[in-house]
Amino acid sequence: MDLILLTCFALLILLFTYLRHSYQYWVSHGVPQLKMNFIFGNFFRIKSIHKAELFHEVYREFRGKANLVGTYIFTQPIAVVLDLDLVKSILIKDFHKFTNRFVQRKIGSGVRNNLFSLHGEKWRPLRTKLTPTFTSAKMKFMFSTVVVVARQLEEAFSAHMAKTPSGHVQIHDVMGRFTTDVIGH
Repeated sequence: MDLILLTCFALLILLFTYLRHSYQYWVSHGVPQLKMNFIFGNFFRIKSIHKAELFHEVYREFRGKANLVGTYIFTQPIAVVLDLDLVKSILIKDFHKFTNRFVQRKIGSGVRNNLFSLHGEKWRPLRTKLTPTFTSAKMKFMFSTVVVVARQLEEAFSAHMAKTPSGHVQIHDVMGRFTTDVIGH
């Protein structure tokens, strides 16, 4: 009996030490972190409200105080970037260093297979193909087309809303058509 009690006590001490060490990641790197549950990190907070609400709260709390805020899902450190220049640096200049981003696995494979949600080295061939498409000159050239098609989309939405009292729209189909129209013009 004493051996079982001693083993349980030792396991609790090991668990406590592991969690304490895990939750020092952001502090040891000099990054402010959200308040959290000692065992589950911010998992239940993240699951209880919409992610956009959580990020809005983080932004309000840390705006002007930090460029980066840390949080945890269980013991996994998660970075929340607040500074626009840092976001641009991560998404453009240092993109190759940030290939493993948190993406929910519940969403369809068509949505997941894009440049921002691919992991590891899978993003490199896709980025190589897409980068020449989105140069400044090509984006400026496409802008007027996007504006024209967006106005057509606005008119189509207005007509649909006038005909449909519920206001329900099959957005996947509509946005697919919008994308096709932009590319086809």
